[in-house]
Amino acid sequence: MKAADYLSYWLATVVKVNRRPKTHQGYESVVRVHLVPGLGNKKLRTLRAADVRTWLARVAGTCQCCKNRWDAARPKPECCAAGECCETRLSRRMVQSIHAVSRNALESAFGRS
Repeated sequence: MKAADYLSYWLATVVKVNRRPKTHQGYESVVRVHLVPGLGNKKLRTLRAADVRTWLARVAGTCQCCKNRWDAARPKPECCAAGECCETRLSRRMVQSIHAVSRNALESAFGRS
């Protein structure tokens, strides 16, 4: 099973049933925006803690403007698309949230919860 398939299952059968609606909403957003694009194609049985740590470090260090091409979408590029990265990173709190959701999902997947 791929991580994306498990995350969908986990949101529907574990989070939606056992958590408050606002928690489900926040988890769903993190899964959709960060976890599925980053880890979704990995097979659960081959996914290792080191893979998740490496990916999470990359997420924390990636300029979101470059990644999402925000500057390129502007009528007049100001930073990343103009050749000078603005280094807009995710907040520490958002990285912690991504880590927490991934940890909860993987602990559930591997029976550690």
